[in-house]
Amino acid sequence: MTDPDRTLRHHSRHTPHRTCVGCRGVKPKEQLIRLSLDNSGWIVVDSNKRVMGRGAYLCSATTCQEKALKGNKIEKALRTTVIRERQQRLAVILRDQEVGKCPQ
Repeated sequence: MTDPDRTLRHHSRHTPHRTCVGCRGVKPKEQLIRLSLDNSGWIVVDSNKRVMGRGAYLCSATTCQEKALKGNKIEKALRTTVIRERQQRLAVILRDQEVGKCPQ
């Protein structure tokens, strides 16, 4: 006879978690915005969360986005340098992604 608790644990699905570079909060991957570098060096929103290479995760809250942009945390996470023009473009893109407040 099998242990029913063991069977339930065996079939439960693991949910990957990632850390927001803005607030440092750990959340399920699906709740975060993934940023990555494209071939030309622009930071883009990886909506499918499947682009190869280094990525940075960010809450959709304005406060987290502001912290990440002001502290150059996105640059550090992606190990790159972002010129001011591209940083302003990224701020606009992230503003469009905003959906709520950060619980942190």
